[in-house]
This record gives sequence, structure tokens and C-alpha cells, in this order.
Amino acid sequence: MAFGITVHRRADAALYQSHPDVRSEEFDRWCKECQTRWVYENPLGADGTVFEFWHVPAIYIGLPLLGSLYENGLRVEGQRLIELGHELDSLERAWVSTDFSQADPLSAHTIHSNGIEEVKLVPLVEHLHERLGYLREAIRIAVECDGVIDIS
Repeated sequence: MAFGITVHRRADAALYQSHPDVRSEEFDRWCKECQTRWVYENPLGADGTVFEFWHVPAIYIGLPLLGSLYENGLRVEGQRLIELGHELDSLERAWVSTDFSQADPLSAHTIHSNGIEEVKLVPLVEHLHERLGYLREAIRIAVECDGVIDIS
């Protein structure tokens, strides 16, 4: 499982909160309609990475929003966007004091338009900071468009 970040406008909240039965054809149409209304989308990380480097440190240092991420996903809007930004600052400070020197790098796969696949190794700390940047960008966009961040 992987966690992804999306932002949609609060004006579309009724659509997002009114999903049909998941076993129905209407559900598939509903999902596609929701996706067309995203104003931002990017990955956060794989299940194990989110658990070990986001959830566990957040619980340890007392970050309630990020601490709930792994178990329940996260939905943030309004003033809580500012709180989430502060929690990201705290998590980033925790990462600074973490020794990543023995961490295995992650594989990044890119398939180019000519069909050639490129694989490169990315140090874990770089990966985490890239994904932290994605979440900061989601916060910025959500503030600008009166939006809602969903991480699931």
C-alpha cells in the first residue's frame, strides 16, 4: 500500500462526502469525478516508509495530526492546515537528528516516452525531504484555494 496526497476545494466537499456503495458502477464514476476535481496530487510514500519515518516519530514527539496519518489517513482544512505545517517543521527537525547513514537507498523508476526505463538509487533522507516538500506544496495550494488535503 502507498499513501498519496490530494487537494480539492472545500466547495466540492458535498461530492467527496456522498460516495455511493463501493461495489457499484456508480462508485467508479464517482471516483473519476472526484479525481477530475483534484487541484493537487502527489505521492507521500510507501506503507513501511510512512509508518517508520512519519507515523512513529510523530507519535514519539507528540504530533497529533501526523500521528494519526498511518492508522486513519488524514483530512485537513482551514486553520488545521497551519497546524499541519508546524507539525512538519517539528518532524523535519526530528529527521535532522536521525542517523540515515545506514539506511538503504530507495529505487526510483522512470519510464521515458521512448520506452526506456531508468532506475536510480535515491538516498532515503532525500526521498523523505522530497515528499515533505510535496506536503508543504499541498498546504500552500489548499490555503490558496480554500482547499482540503486528503492523505490516504
